Amino acid sequence: MTPNINKKGIVKILPLFIFTSIPILSFSTDSETERPPNLLIIMTDQQRYDALSYAGNTILKTPNMDRIAKEGVWFKNAHTPCAVCAPARASMFTGRTVENTGVISNSEAYDTETPGIMTMQTYDEILADNGYTCEYYGKWHSPPSHGRIYKNPVTATTTTELGPSMKKHYLNFLDPLFPKKDLQEGEFYDTYTLRPYLANPIDSRYDLASRGEDTSEKPGQSDIHGVTSIPVKYHISAHEAGETLEALERLKDSTFSLTCSFHHPHPPFLATETYINMFPPDSMIIPESINDDMSNSPYLSIKNGFSPMYSDPEKIKYFISEYYALVKEIDDHIGEILDKLDSLGLTDNTLVIFMSDHGEMMGSHGMRTKNVFYEESSHIPLMMRFPGRIEPGTKVDSYISTLNVFATIFDYFEMPHQESDGFSLKGLIEGTDEKNGKYVVTEWLSSLTTKPSHMVIKDGWKLMIPDSSATDVMKALYNLNDDPFEMNNLLGNNPDAYKYQAKVAELEYCFVEWLMNSRGIAFPAVSNSQLQNKKEISVFPNPANDEVSIRVATNLLPATIELLSLDGRVILQESIHSEYTSFSVSNIDQGIYIHRFIGTEKQVNTGRLWIE
Repeated sequence: MTPNINKKGIVKILPLFIFTSIPILSFSTDSETERPPNLLIIMTDQQRYDALSYAGNTILKTPNMDRIAKEGVWFKNAHTPCAVCAPARASMFTGRTVENTGVISNSEAYDTETPGIMTMQTYDEILADNGYTCEYYGKWHSPPSHGRIYKNPVTATTTTELGPSMKKHYLNFLDPLFPKKDLQEGEFYDTYTLRPYLANPIDSRYDLASRGEDTSEKPGQSDIHGVTSIPVKYHISAHEAGETLEALERLKDSTFSLTCSFHHPHPPFLATETYINMFPPDSMIIPESINDDMSNSPYLSIKNGFSPMYSDPEKIKYFISEYYALVKEIDDHIGEILDKLDSLGLTDNTLVIFMSDHGEMMGSHGMRTKNVFYEESSHIPLMMRFPGRIEPGTKVDSYISTLNVFATIFDYFEMPHQESDGFSLKGLIEGTDEKNGKYVVTEWLSSLTTKPSHMVIKDGWKLMIPDSSATDVMKALYNLNDDPFEMNNLLGNNPDAYKYQAKVAELEYCFVEWLMNSRGIAFPAVSNSQLQNKKEISVFPNPANDEVSIRVATNLLPATIELLSLDGRVILQESIHSEYTSFSVSNIDQGIYIHRFIGTEKQVNTGRLWIE
């Protein structure tokens, strides 16, 4: 059963059950001897959209990530389905929404008992059913049952039969090559590898000794910052890349799907000396929003839970330095992987997809980590390369989610359509899709009473929508066109919030369309046969709140919408002056009503509305 997102809304949402029966698929090839294409997924963890020189970063140079974009396509407005690891990955792997996978938090990545969690197949499971050799290296962080199809022991969690945990697997590699050492002055053991690192000023243990405080505390990964003592050649990113290079050599004569899932730039934020020296802290540019007081933000209480160090303009430079160093190291390894494809003659027949699961705040709004709908957390890099199928240097401005990767793989591989909640990106890449990409919706379902549950972006406008059960969570609207750093919420305590009612209604219309489609509910028709020239009217319940949303073609305005009882009494009447609007039904008794549109030319009974 899917989570009940709206418990007091005006439409009854039924439990959603997904039954899958995956047939063996066939490939469309030009000849009997042509080999099906290979798939190479390169994924980072916690890389924000602007940690990429192709996206305009002037300090961090990423020529190898850029190479994928230059030789293929770059998606300018790609977003994660959910700004935390396991839910994002579950949606990416299956093409399903967070609600439909049931993986609403990281906890479900370790769940081996609860029924109904991620019941659908991943793209790799489908490919394996069709003769692909599938291997996966690096961070998995998804329900363990879906890792059993890989030919290597996936390092999924600490509690599964798939193989050693990611930490143990790496330590098995590291221990004989770089044993544990004694601490030197200013050093601490990191909690992941138990190797020394030199703390920098934003590390939570940095100055404990000088203040006479206990230095034996074990901080969370996100509060560990500094320079690791581990040499570059033994660093975890080098290990993950090395396993991928060995796999390519081994799989070169087979049809494969291979994933290299880098742990970094996820915390602990410990870069090697070689790379961190490339980014002197004094040269780092601090976030524009670091001093945002967030007095009119739905995330004020979240921000107040972070250390003041993340609002310190000088200390945050150390964070940016080490973060860029981690990304730069990965970029060099990506170059090695791409070069290996070239040397093995695999480039022309391999679809390469580069993406990240979510971003990192890194001092923006004085915050760290992810878990919010701000751009730094939600907006991520996505590039694809497929020689001969994707035109080099293509840029897609449309709004998309990495949930759409699932459908895109099968479309480019010319395999039969697979059920998903997304759409193939091929049409947007080729410029033939005029329907999709107008907006994107992302989810946050694990703490409905403390944060907004959904985000919608369209035409540079972002709406953060609380769940109907969250009576104390603020709704937020940002105009990214004028306010790219999201410091001016146009709703909340803004005295001019009423001026943006039409924009809110427009974005809520997109949300409801997305929500109903993802739940398999037929979306109300937007045109009425009694109206001439396909003039549009759409009236529908909005699960985001106790309102009815309305869309009316602008050539029919101004107009009036009436709600009538079944005996013809007018219960409610609202004037309409913009294409999108809404009205509250919270004070109307439960029952079935008729909604009637009265325009300048026509009077039409447009249908019935059931208020529950």
